[in-house]
Amino acid sequence: MKKIIFLAIVMVLSGCASYNLDTFGYIKRNEKTVRVPAGSFGLLGELKKVLKKRGWKTKVYGGAEITEKKSNKILKYESFNSKYSLYVKSNSYDVCFNFSDALYYDISLINNKTGSEVLTLSGNGCEYTIVEKFDGALNKITR
Repeated sequence: MKKIIFLAIVMVLSGCASYNLDTFGYIKRNEKTVRVPAGSFGLLGELKKVLKKRGWKTKVYGGAEITEKKSNKILKYESFNSKYSLYVKSNSYDVCFNFSDALYYDISLINNKTGSEVLTLSGNGCEYTIVEKFDGALNKITR
């Protein structure tokens, strides 16, 4: 009887989580610099820990805004002090069995030079599972 109850709980909890992971390129080991949002609360803080553990240099400030005049046009753009930028959106919708937040999330790692996404991870699940998926994805695309 205890086994059946345990299996039912595991099935219910695992059925609530889903994720979509897409990778669109590789990261060179010597180019592991990333601009991250300020702060360290919740999922963002955990993702920053993963980046630091994997040897990434994180920067909060992107660089100066540059204004140029070219062919009677004024162009404004941001300069970057890092190769990549991390974008994280998340909303809590419940509590997981280990009392961590259950989140809807959307994570993108973007190449600042090309403007293209290198990695996207989205879905819903427990915070610690999201962090594990992100860590595994970084490991998969780093060369």
